[in-house]
Amino acid sequence: LKSYEIPRLKVKWPNDIMSGSSKLAGILIENSLINDRIAYSIVGIGLNVNQEEFPSDLPNATSMKQRTRKHYNRDELLEELIESFKREIDLIRSGQHVLLRKNNTEQMYRSKTPRMFRTPGGQPFMAQIEGTTEKGLLILSKEDGSIAHYAFKEIEYL
Repeated sequence: LKSYEIPRLKVKWPNDIMSGSSKLAGILIENSLINDRIAYSIVGIGLNVNQEEFPSDLPNATSMKQRTRKHYNRDELLEELIESFKREIDLIRSGQHVLLRKNNTEQMYRSKTPRMFRTPGGQPFMAQIEGTTEKGLLILSKEDGSIAHYAFKEIEYL
């Protein structure tokens, strides 16, 4: 998506692509496990391409067209996304997990800046996003200097 000059692209853990504070895309990954190992994954991606208006119950949604004022050929975009995925899969196959996680960390939404978070039903607290673990847990450094790891739905952005 960077090649389309969409401003302020970031990955909002665990599954959103943001342009500024607006959601441009969502990713859903379902893993099938066998003995604590991933047997296979199914990945679904929703990308807002040429939408100009969104329902009122999606106040933070945006599209590529809204961000760049350009209309996109969806077939060409799909081909380019597939090629991009192939390059990422090649990195996985060649064992470049550390590089992939580093790249992901560099692109994380609201990282390296203190922000407010809350555990479900818990008190708000200040922390800074440091990245993710090998298992995909969010790594936060808290105000008191402690490091905590959170799974999806164990933490909420405020």
